[in-house]
Formats: sequence, C-alpha cells, structure tokens
Amino acid sequence: MTLTRNEARTVVNLFRRTTNEAMSSYLFGGLLPVKPCQALKDALAGLTLASMNIPQVLGYTRIAGTPVVTGLYTVLLPLIAFAIFGSSRHLVVSADSATAAIFSSSLSRMAPLASEKYMALVGMVALLTSGLLLIARVLKLGYLADFLSRTVLVGFLTGVGIQVGVAMLGDMLGINVASHRTPEQLWEIARAVPSISAQIAGLSTCVVAIIILGRRFAPRFPVSLVVVIGMIATSAWLHLAERGFAVIGPVSGGLPSLKWPDVEWREALDLLPIATSCFIMIIAQSAATSRVYAAIFKERVDENADILGISAANAAAALSGTFVVNGSPTQTAMASEAGARSQVAQLAFAAVALVVLLFLTGPLQYLPHCVLASIVFTIAVGMVDVRSLGDIRRKSRSAFHRCRCAGNWRRAGDSARNCAFARATRAPQLPTAHGHLGAGHDRPVGAGAGDARIANRARTHRLPLRRGPVLRQRRPLRRRGARSCRHSARTGSMVCPGC
Repeated sequence: MTLTRNEARTVVNLFRRTTNEAMSSYLFGGLLPVKPCQALKDALAGLTLASMNIPQVLGYTRIAGTPVVTGLYTVLLPLIAFAIFGSSRHLVVSADSATAAIFSSSLSRMAPLASEKYMALVGMVALLTSGLLLIARVLKLGYLADFLSRTVLVGFLTGVGIQVGVAMLGDMLGINVASHRTPEQLWEIARAVPSISAQIAGLSTCVVAIIILGRRFAPRFPVSLVVVIGMIATSAWLHLAERGFAVIGPVSGGLPSLKWPDVEWREALDLLPIATSCFIMIIAQSAATSRVYAAIFKERVDENADILGISAANAAAALSGTFVVNGSPTQTAMASEAGARSQVAQLAFAAVALVVLLFLTGPLQYLPHCVLASIVFTIAVGMVDVRSLGDIRRKSRSAFHRCRCAGNWRRAGDSARNCAFARATRAPQLPTAHGHLGAGHDRPVGAGAGDARIANRARTHRLPLRRGPVLRQRRPLRRRGARSCRHSARTGSMVCPGC
C-alpha cells in the first residue's frame, strides 16, 4: 500500500499531535505548550525569582540544621524533576520552613546537627517521603485536595503570610529570635524592643519601601533583583559585616554528589513517622497552593500528577544530599509576582542555582540578613488577602470560622495541626441539594448522580447535609425522567430509592 504525499503528511501531523497530547498529559504538564515570547518572560521571571529565593533557601538550612550549601541543592535537581513530572505551571517546589522544622526537631535527638550521620538521616527522610507520595499517586489520592474549599484556601495562605512575616521581623530589626512558634516569636520581639538596632531597622524599612513603591509604579521592573545586587555590592564595598550588620557568610560551592543515604533498616523504620508528618504537610500545602494559582489564572491542575512530581523532587533531593522539599506558597507567590506563567521560570531558577554553585558563591556571602528578610516580608504581606477575608466574614460567620481554623492549622504546632485542619474541612464537604458545598460561596461541585448517592448515604447514616435551612432555599436538581416525591425533596436526592 502506497501513500501519497498529502496522506503521508496527514499521518505525520496526526502522530505528532497525538504524541504532544500524550506527553503533555503525563510529562511536562507544567511546561507544554511552550510559546517563545512567553518563555522569554518566564526566563526573566526565573532570574528575578533566583535573586530573591537563593538567599532564602540558604536561610532555611538554619532551620533544617544542615550545611548552607544544601539550600542551593534544593533548587537544582528537585526543580528539574518537578518540571518533568508535575502538572502545575506555577507551583515552586523547594525548601520549606514547615517541613524543615518537622524533621529537624526529631532528628536533632538522633545525631549532631550537620554531621555526616545527620545528613544520612535527612536524606532517608526525604526518600521515605518520596515513597509515601508515590504510593499516594498510585492510589490516586489527589482527590484529597477536593476537601479544600475557597474559605480554607484563603485562610491557609493568610496563615502562611502571618507566619512568614512574623518570622522575618527578627532579622529585620536585628533581634535574635530562637523560637519557631509565632506567638513566642512575637513575645521575644516585644521583650527585645529596647535593643533594636536603629541602622538595621532603617535599612530594612528602606528596602521594604523601595520594593513596595517599585511594585506600585513599575510592576514589571525587577526591583528585588536590583536591590539584591546593589546591597551585595554595597556590603562588600563598605564592609557592612564590620559595622554590625549580620551577613550570610561563606558558602561552599560545587555540584552535589549523588549517593544513597547510608541508614540501617531499623533506623529507617524509626524515621517513618517523621516522613509521614512531612507527607501530610506536603499534600495539604502543595495542593492548596497549586489550586489557588490555578484558580487565579483559570487553568486546570492535575493533583495526582503534582503528587508524582513532588515525589520525584524528593527522590532527587535525597540522592543529591539535601532535605525534604515541598510546594512553597511563599516562593510560588514570588514567581507569580515576577511574571512566571510556566515551569520554564523554575528551570531558569535551577540554571541560576547551577551557575551560583559553580562560580558565584563568593559574592553571595556579603548579602545582609536584614535585606533578605525585608524582601520575604513584602511577599508575606501580599499573601494576606484582607478583602477576601472581609467578604467571607460578611457573607457567613461559619465560613469565616473555617477560614480562621485553616490559618491556625498553618501556624499551629505539630499536635494541633490535624485537629484544626479537620475542623476547617469537615463542614463544607457534603454537597447540598443545589450542588454546592456547605457555604454558599465555597468552591462549587458538579451536581449529578454522585450527589444523589452522597445525599442518600448521609440520610442512611443520619449525617447532616448542611447546618441551617439551605435545603429549602432552592429546588433540588433533577435528571430528566427522575421522579419527585417528598422524600427526595427532603433528602436532596435525584431519585428516591424508597418510592
């Protein structure tokens, strides 16, 4: 059988289109399709993101108890792995303060900080977390993200903003804060007010003002990049470290060496609860962040693909000698405000990290801590959506209570997180008769046969569908040909099985 030229061209185009659709469905979901003009903008956003986040990931190593260079490793291979296997075009997978605090508080009792044994345990925690995420992907547990309504998401990001903003105040004012809990940090800052350094506080105020004014009058100009470069040059020229300004200090360079964590089987079993805590934090935090930005830009996101991407990122982190990575709300907000619209920005970020590891670890040591803290503080303030909080409070006090519970979950200690998260997500899950979640302004769900089964199951087990008279507000949705009766009107089902 001989094909003509047009028929052969049609077959080739069809094969190419099918291959691209398959690749975009399973791999490179956060990259494809790539538009040259937008890719250039994303690359510039990646440079800006690197200028703000490289010093930040170095700071996370202080929480994790690992060498400073491991912070750069978290934005090298893990970013590339998530760009290949992930689905979200906006989620930035990197070091995170929450997961760092979870494993460092437990591993510090098993080995000295930053020792070879400690780094092996840190790598095994990342590897176990990757395995748990892979199991979640096989079981398709991405639907757990459906338990996060709009009120929970707003409260979640508000809690993140408050936590990060308060954590940055100590460095901005020149105060040493030892606690990792927000109320205790505020108390330590209040006690140390008389010892605040005027010059450090003044420099921090100037940096915050410059960044805010730059975003107001020149939103596309990389103000933070200019501030970072200018402050590194100024610090090196004026020797700010000798004038009372704390700087990052020497950073060792070089590429990471790939190796398997040297941990015994019994020790790996002891690390499993720590990895489970990191797994729960990653599922909740990454799903909430990716869903928020997918809603902002009106895009679809595959939570199961994101779980696989974060699993691959943590496997890469474990083999490259660094700690657990997570979908970071702070860094995702930085990337979005810098203009990133795909994972091209994160690949550019990884390329910059590679260049820094090879050639630029020397100048980075002059960056003052107060400048870094001021940049992160401006991002944290922008994550507190006061307008949405006010709208939620005016529409429903119960929804505002769930929003507050979500914020408290993000800022609470380990023992209170699960309880607060359950309170935040429990009420709005069962759909009402008109096909919405419990609060009228929560994220809608599709009405159909699934709603009927849930409503009938709730009636069978005597579960409340909704607090208040929501079922009487609208007539229940019915499929064509469905019968109506007083039972179906009361239970909200499409077809009453008892009639």
